[in-house]
Amino acid sequence: MIVFCGNRFGGQKLCGSTHSCREVFAAVLCLLIGAGDWCGRGKYRSAKPATGLKPCLCVGCADFNDISETSLYLSLASGYNCTMGSKGKKSQTFDSLVAGLTEDERRDFLQKMGHGTVPGNSGIEAPEEFDEKETARNLKLQLGKQSLVYRLWVLVRSLVSGRTAEKTFNKDILDNMARVIERRSPGLIDYRRHVLCTVFYEKFSELKHVADFFKPYLERYAQARGSFYVILGNIVIPDMATDIKNRANPYSYSMDRTLNTEMRSSLLRNLDDILQKIPSDKKKAMYVAVRSVDWLCQFVRLPFEKVLSKFNIMEDNHKECFINQVASDFPVIARVLCGEHVIPEEVLKALFLFDWQKHHALQSESEEDADGQEEAGNQFMDQCAAYLAHLSLFVDTVPIKSLTCLVLDNSQFVPRTFSGGEDWFAIYKEEWKRLFDLRWNQWVHDYKKEQLKAKLNEYFGLSNYPLFPFRPWEKIWSGSFRYELSLGFLNYTFKEFFLKYRGFLKIISLEAEFVVKENRGEFTDLVAAFNKINDDLDVLANQLSAAGEWGMDFIRYASLDEPAESDEIHIKNIMAELERTAFNCITEFGKASRPMQQILDAMTGERSTSLYGRVSNIHSIQGSKNKAFIANLQSFRLGIRRSYEMVSELESIDIPSAV
Repeated sequence: MIVFCGNRFGGQKLCGSTHSCREVFAAVLCLLIGAGDWCGRGKYRSAKPATGLKPCLCVGCADFNDISETSLYLSLASGYNCTMGSKGKKSQTFDSLVAGLTEDERRDFLQKMGHGTVPGNSGIEAPEEFDEKETARNLKLQLGKQSLVYRLWVLVRSLVSGRTAEKTFNKDILDNMARVIERRSPGLIDYRRHVLCTVFYEKFSELKHVADFFKPYLERYAQARGSFYVILGNIVIPDMATDIKNRANPYSYSMDRTLNTEMRSSLLRNLDDILQKIPSDKKKAMYVAVRSVDWLCQFVRLPFEKVLSKFNIMEDNHKECFINQVASDFPVIARVLCGEHVIPEEVLKALFLFDWQKHHALQSESEEDADGQEEAGNQFMDQCAAYLAHLSLFVDTVPIKSLTCLVLDNSQFVPRTFSGGEDWFAIYKEEWKRLFDLRWNQWVHDYKKEQLKAKLNEYFGLSNYPLFPFRPWEKIWSGSFRYELSLGFLNYTFKEFFLKYRGFLKIISLEAEFVVKENRGEFTDLVAAFNKINDDLDVLANQLSAAGEWGMDFIRYASLDEPAESDEIHIKNIMAELERTAFNCITEFGKASRPMQQILDAMTGERSTSLYGRVSNIHSIQGSKNKAFIANLQSFRLGIRRSYEMVSELESIDIPSAV
């Protein structure tokens, strides 16, 4: 504030009231150029040379809001002579301002003002990012391209205000931006008060609903980008998936073929060749699609809650937020919303299929399931169309870049160029190789199973692997059961083999005379261990049956349309306990089988050691039935050896299925 006490300026007496620099400068400028005069209350009347009325600078007399900067610009551009009040002295300063100003320059200036724009605001292009020095340098460069009159006008105001010319120029641009926004999009911002208003709050809230819809789909995408890219690629490049299936599929090899390392290497070369020869137009389409889904990911992560929480509810439910409270959030909002936001239809289909496979991975591909997928897919696409329309409406009706310039008080702000998806091909290629490895391991697993089938048929007369009688996890568990084959065969061993010899083993415990006395106690303990395993398998079967505790949990889970997270955790815990039980049964069988084989070998005289000796009455046990006893002994001994061999080999290949 400046105080004038009866001082004179240019022959005119100023009152002694306190006024702002801007008020003083406006009044003095009018005196110098004769741009207008005031009545006794200081009301601005016309843009004519002064008529002798003295302007009063008192706040009570003069309403300086009536003296627009446009009027002053017009006075300068019209070429009024600059005088020093009633004495008519020429002002050397303003003579220099208008000296050399051509008629064309004045006409151009008037045309700009007629369009309601601040000179110099049109067509400004700024680099992507600036620090303060770079911003000032760019403003200086842009200001230098403006007309002489406007540059001098900025210079004079900067001298009076104490700001640099660049900051004055920056304020002119921002003021013009604010006027344009308030005229074209009323209710977004009140720049005079530096607040965002109700309309922005409502539109940003609607934008949050769009983000909330896409968020769960994109969270799954972020967890497994490679898997998503494969699904997307199957849509964008469908021929490639077929080519991979034909040329890089381990199941194209016969199970009768001898396994060797060259088989795998050959398939990997084919896979790499297919991926490298993807047509350039298809690669470009994939890149565009990946960029759009990455843009969606950044969109859903915008600070919606943070920005909306800054708004205060005023009278009549009006909402306001001071722009300095959200200044740190607007650059990222502008970066995303000013970037590309066209989402290809292929991306939306891939998002749906990616989510559908997660929740329906183990359902059979029946006609009913296909119809359900198609119906759900159509509904999803309709929802996407509605939400993306809201997104486009926001981008079209909210000038987010200009708002960001106002919020940051930087007319030169330009959002950083959006980037993303550049690494898509490396991830895509790596995912295909990962899928190939899983497929190869699955094929090796199946190959070994086929090789073991011959032994299974030779040893036990079985054409296929026996499975555990109750497997309620089959159609609902997204993972794999680690002991599918080994537990099934172990159960067969006890139910179809061990139980037949339970009485026979009891006879040995009662009648056999072991040369090594400790062998009797160990033999009895081993028989007890076998019985314990048999009982554990019975308990497990009861738990997994429809009437059992775990079986009922699986049935209830299968009936749920949308299982809760707690339900999934419960099933996961059951599967973990099931695997622990299976592992314990298999481990205990191995611990009991090895010493049992040594005892049986010593009993028959096949192999004796210092720890395991013969049975002295081996040829007299059961008397007249001794021949049958010896036959049973040999049969049980052979069966235990073969069962242990099969369980060991099955456990080594009994890995989780992977397709």
